[in-house]
Amino acid sequence: MTNQKLNCRQACWSLELAEFNFTLIHKLGSSMICADALSRQPDYDKGENDNDNITLLKPEHIRQVEVSYEPSILVEDIKKHKMALDDVWNKHWNLYGWSYEDGVVCWYNHIYVPQANSLHERIMRESHNVLTAGHPGRSEMIELIQCNFWWPSLTKDVRTYVDGCPTCQRMKPLQQKPHGLLTPNEILRGYWEIISCDFIVDLPHSRGFDSIMVCVDRLSKMVRLIPCNKTISSEGAARKY
Repeated sequence: MTNQKLNCRQACWSLELAEFNFTLIHKLGSSMICADALSRQPDYDKGENDNDNITLLKPEHIRQVEVSYEPSILVEDIKKHKMALDDVWNKHWNLYGWSYEDGVVCWYNHIYVPQANSLHERIMRESHNVLTAGHPGRSEMIELIQCNFWWPSLTKDVRTYVDGCPTCQRMKPLQQKPHGLLTPNEILRGYWEIISCDFIVDLPHSRGFDSIMVCVDRLSKMVRLIPCNKTISSEGAARKY
C-alpha cells in the first residue's frame, strides 16, 4: 500500500484497512491459483488508470472570494494610541522580552495592543469571523493572533469571544459527553425517610451556639431547627439529628 497513485478500488481498500493494525505477507502468484481464478475473470475490469485526472470538485462548484487582511493597517491604528504605548513602555522598558521598535511596543517580537476595546475586538473579529479563518477554536485563534499581536488578557478575551460566537454555537458539535436521562424521584412511603439539611451560620451566640441546622422532611415538609456550632462535623450533625 506504499504506492502513491492508487486506482479507485485500491483507494477504497486503503481507507478500509487503515483502521486495522496488520502485516501484509506476499505470496507468489503460482500458489494462489484458486483465488486468481475467482478474481481475474476475463469480463472483470482490471481497474487500470481509472483515477487519472479525475476532478472531484468542478470549477463551477468553487466560489472565488477575495479577502484582504493587512496587519500593517492595524499597526497604524495601534500607533495612534501613543500615550498608552508610552505608559506601558515606561513600566516595562527594563524587563526582558520588551522592546520599542518603529513606534510600537513589542513583547517577544509580538506587537503589544493597548487596552482599547475597539482594537481587541477588531483583531479577534478579523481572526475569527473572516472566511479565511473559518471560525477557529480557542487554541487555534490564540495561535493565529499571536503571529503578530499580544496583550495581557488575550487568552481570556479569546475564550469569551469564541464562547459568545452565535455561528459557532449553532454549527459546532458539543465536545462533552451526552447528558443522561432524567430519573424521577422515588415516591416516599413514610415520614422522615429522606430529608434535606442546611445550616444557618454566623448568628449571635446564644447558650453556646452560633448556628442552626435546618432539617426538612421531603414528604411532609416538616421542619426541625437544631442549634449547633459552625464547626460541627458530619458525625456531630448525624448525632444531633
